Amino acid sequence: MPEERIYLLATRFFEGSITEQEQHELAGWIEQSDNDAALADLLARAWETYRPTAELMALADTRLKGMPQKWYIVPATQQPAAGPDTAGAASVPVIALPVTRNISRKTNKWWWAAAAVLFLLLAGAATWLFLPPGKSSESPTAKNNIVPPGGNKAILTLADGSNIVLDSIGNGQLAAQGNVQILKQGDMVSYVFKQDEDNLQSHLYFNTIATPPGGEYRIVLPDGSKVWLNAASSIRFPARFAAHERRVAVTGECYFEVAAVNNRSGQKLPFIVSVHAGDYAAVEGNMADITVLGTQFNVNAYANEPLVKATLVEGRIRMALPDNTDAVELQPGAQARLQPGAGKITIDRNADLEEVLAWRNGVFSFSNADIPTVMRQLQRWYDVSVVYNGDLPDARFEGTIPRNSNLEEVLDIIRQTNPNIHVKLEGRKIRVTP
Repeated sequence: MPEERIYLLATRFFEGSITEQEQHELAGWIEQSDNDAALADLLARAWETYRPTAELMALADTRLKGMPQKWYIVPATQQPAAGPDTAGAASVPVIALPVTRNISRKTNKWWWAAAAVLFLLLAGAATWLFLPPGKSSESPTAKNNIVPPGGNKAILTLADGSNIVLDSIGNGQLAAQGNVQILKQGDMVSYVFKQDEDNLQSHLYFNTIATPPGGEYRIVLPDGSKVWLNAASSIRFPARFAAHERRVAVTGECYFEVAAVNNRSGQKLPFIVSVHAGDYAAVEGNMADITVLGTQFNVNAYANEPLVKATLVEGRIRMALPDNTDAVELQPGAQARLQPGAGKITIDRNADLEEVLAWRNGVFSFSNADIPTVMRQLQRWYDVSVVYNGDLPDARFEGTIPRNSNLEEVLDIIRQTNPNIHVKLEGRKIRVTP
């Protein structure tokens, strides 16, 4: 094997300077390698030199971590036809990648080599597919049915009931509520005082910002606190806060970076998040209150999720039922959980922060997640419906997928990492069958 030549081709590929002829040459060397450790080392070195993007690493990590102990890379030209008899797939020349779930990227060159090969596949150097032994890839049924990922979309409802569609209006001042200016800049809305706070009138103007399915948005509240809204979420808040407390109400999923603010007496002004199931006007809709003094935390309170979760990243928060009973205090890394209607808050002191904050970091992250859990996230982000047919096996999914992938790309990953589950995209509906 001409190592210098392959290393040069791999480096050119990652840099984007490779020609079509050189791409085929590199693909040919990979096909002929027959599990060659030297090739793995070359690809690993080229991959590390390339320094792939976080999104690409996330997708590579998902596919590799979700695969069985050994998967094969099969040239599409030698792929067996789809059908019940695919036993010949394993006899095709392959690279066998010994991938396990708990591989250290820093110490295992095979992971890097596998990731490098995966990049070749994703970038289209050759039309190759990941196939497990004896299986063929399940081709999407509608290549032209592209459902794009969500984006920056939200509606601002002012105190007088008027609506402003934030994703279709330009930057600048959107409105004024009392002595507060509402400004838009890119994908963020900010509330800014027009004059000194001492001169503000006492009336509170309540505003609501809501994201649709497939939307997300950022807000800077009147006190400087920052809020990120996930898809199908909302936050209701006054255009300026009261003198004794800062209180907001939320539905869906929100991430907070709460600014520390003192009142006129020098005491810290509490920040309270009322977690609602849906209707802000319904008293029974308030499921819990979260009190903070200056911290970062995530709230997940979707009506179709089995639990309300508050996860602390920094600082300290206190979560209690609306009548101030069953209160718990969290330390960083802990998660409070409430089953609606149960009246009892429990604590997970070692929450998976990577999974909790994945949406803020632009990815889906699943750890031992069942198919309904995965589908609920896809349903919200891609604004699609999900239909289940038949009794589904207890299949589990583990991995990370960039949220800027289109829906068919995500479903293809699910197909390849969960062979016992079949997912089919029909317009804006996902059909799931055993």
